[in-house]
Amino acid sequence: MYLFENEIINISKIYTVNMYEMKTDSSIKNIIHYPSKLSAYELIFFISGELLTCFNGNMLKDTANSIRYLPKDISGGEYTVEKIASSLCIDIFFDTFDEMPDYAVSLKNMNELKPLFTKIYNIWNSKELGFYSECMSIFYDIIKKIKKHTNRYFTDIQAKKILPSYNYMIKHFTQRGFNYKKMCAESSLSYDYFKEIFIKKYGMPPVKYVTMLKLDKAKELLITGHYTISEIVEICGFENIYYFSTVFKKHFGVSPKNYRTMIN
Repeated sequence: MYLFENEIINISKIYTVNMYEMKTDSSIKNIIHYPSKLSAYELIFFISGELLTCFNGNMLKDTANSIRYLPKDISGGEYTVEKIASSLCIDIFFDTFDEMPDYAVSLKNMNELKPLFTKIYNIWNSKELGFYSECMSIFYDIIKKIKKHTNRYFTDIQAKKILPSYNYMIKHFTQRGFNYKKMCAESSLSYDYFKEIFIKKYGMPPVKYVTMLKLDKAKELLITGHYTISEIVEICGFENIYYFSTVFKKHFGVSPKNYRTMIN
């Protein structure tokens, strides 16, 4: 899904707005390790500098006028930040009951948001009467500009760029060990760039999309009643029965066996 995809967004709380300065030091290794399970969503605007962020296998490059979004309650991964050049950023910690991406997102060329992030930081830290309401209003302005930026960024030209790769995906997604490198080669794009465009069009990373295609195919085969679970695992290209059952239950809330029982 997109960042702030839904038209109606309800921010339940802003926890804090902080400014962070990260300086490089030639005498030490400039890599910081953070807990990957965050207690709040984070939206970070980079005023200056350059960082290389790895969040649960997703590599992001943070530069001046870019935004980084991080999801909350994601455990079991890695969250590291490598300081390439001394950086300054403003970080909004917030919460919402609405659905948000469960992976890190980076948006470039967000120059228009610098005044808003600066303003929300100054007002938050002034603690003057009515500061919280005013900060909430500014945050909704930030969200509106992000939504408009996303819509402007994704053009028909970019959609056409990934079409050959998308067609390859649809044709070969049932292959075990699906070849993402070959898929991207169909459009002559690097995986990172392909992934960036793909998320903007389809609302999720290519890996998750392929998994959903496999799961939807599995549901179709379960409905027919003509295939065993082992045969479905083989046809849809899942690694093994255990993995298939785990992923199926995670997405549909019921095991493949029980799903078949329910519909037959």
